[in-house]
Amino acid sequence: MSRSPLNSRRSMPGRNIAAPLGAGILVMVGTYALVGTSDDTSAAEENLVPTVVVLEPIGAGTDTAAIADVLEVRLLPASVRPEGALSDLESIPAGVLASDVVTGEQLLESSIALDEVDALGGSFTSISVRVDAQRWAGPYGATGDIVDIYRSGETIELIVSDAVIIDAPPLEQLDPRAESIVTLAVPDESITEIISAASQNEIWMVGA
Repeated sequence: MSRSPLNSRRSMPGRNIAAPLGAGILVMVGTYALVGTSDDTSAAEENLVPTVVVLEPIGAGTDTAAIADVLEVRLLPASVRPEGALSDLESIPAGVLASDVVTGEQLLESSIALDEVDALGGSFTSISVRVDAQRWAGPYGATGDIVDIYRSGETIELIVSDAVIIDAPPLEQLDPRAESIVTLAVPDESITEIISAASQNEIWMVGA
């Protein structure tokens, strides 16, 4: 029985060493976890890139000089950033939007064209014609609208499909008794027919 206390005292140093050792291991594991998390966070931050994002819908043909207030630069993952995405507001070129953009959409270099005709593609040409108000005014007679152009002479003939009105007087300022100048974007191959019809006051536009 006298050996029991001695045996007990001899076993205590082992327990005393185990406790600090276990604590040390926990500290090492915790430090590694923190370092690993920090590295992961840094890696994620390194992959974020500034990208110009649209805050509200903007229509095609809008001048880029007028859209700064509805754009924002956000940090987005490089993996979701398409080629040609713009990085800052200063890099937005002068011109017009080539197509409609929606809220949350990234603004691309290809989103912008030099002018409204260029935005339609290389096969379009701008032409201005003088027409009576009744021949184009109405629910379709506004800038940006798409119209079919007919020649109204001895017979009625469709000469252009899907022309675009790129400049026209505001409807509220129209005098139905007077002529107006309307600028259209039309396919190159239709220019001769349009000039011929316009010279004889035979142009008639119908909403497409």
